[in-house]
Amino acid sequence: MKRIVIGGSIGAGKSSLAKRLSEKLHIEHIELDSLYWLPGWKVRPVQELKKLAVQVAQKETWVVCGNFSVLRPIIWAKVDTVVWLDYPFLRCFWQAFKRSIKNIINQKTCCNGNQETFRRLLFSKNSILWWCITTYRKRNKKYERLMHDPMYKHINFVRLKSHKEADNWLKSLDS
Repeated sequence: MKRIVIGGSIGAGKSSLAKRLSEKLHIEHIELDSLYWLPGWKVRPVQELKKLAVQVAQKETWVVCGNFSVLRPIIWAKVDTVVWLDYPFLRCFWQAFKRSIKNIINQKTCCNGNQETFRRLLFSKNSILWWCITTYRKRNKKYERLMHDPMYKHINFVRLKSHKEADNWLKSLDS
């Protein structure tokens, strides 16, 4: 494993697993959210985003986390392993909620200095909770299809259904 994508629903723990994996393998961890979001929660223009993705894909090793379908042709052309965090909806929703509340209270920055707010969390069309609700089922169906798509036969897919499975998978890499 030299080029790995961690994908799954919002709140599944993609970033956390990607960090742990990158530390274990001693390779760079790249969050697609940090490429996508500019300061002030502005969206990076698609062509700029694709250029950054090409730069990432050309690197020899990386662990990328995120689900940006517009970047899939670029990133997945070079990936050797896709880890799909296929966790239950309530687990993902709860984790997204809990993380957001914690980040708001602690005024933690993310994605190029942006901060979550209660207003954004509860009343915005870009609410992470709303995104979790509206994309969960669609995203899981898409990963199911992608795993069986002949176009991606070069990819080793790892489907993890719980944190325990993820922990066991990480431990298995020691062997």
